[in-house]
Amino acid sequence: MVEAHQRAIDRIGGNPERAQRPYAFQVAVVVFARGRLVEAVITSARTEPSGLARLRTLLDHWTVHAETPLFAGGCFRAADFPAYDTGPGPVRGPHFRVQRD
Repeated sequence: MVEAHQRAIDRIGGNPERAQRPYAFQVAVVVFARGRLVEAVITSARTEPSGLARLRTLLDHWTVHAETPLFAGGCFRAADFPAYDTGPGPVRGPHFRVQRD
């Protein structure tokens, strides 16, 4: 899954200057970060039987994910979300979809 998200970033040129539409790079990074979260926490916990064992695994994996920064600078969501949560826009939508999902 990580490769698919990296390809999405590569398709827009890998940096904001080469992006074909405004905010394309930021949206691609949010999508990439979500994919890493799903892969590290949710997908890996699905191997456990449903119930308390799966819940414990989800919490354990989320704790490891939260303590291991995806990007330099610490927690991606805590660093990025405040900049986009005050009004509608193309970057705010993906952030809220991650929270909803």
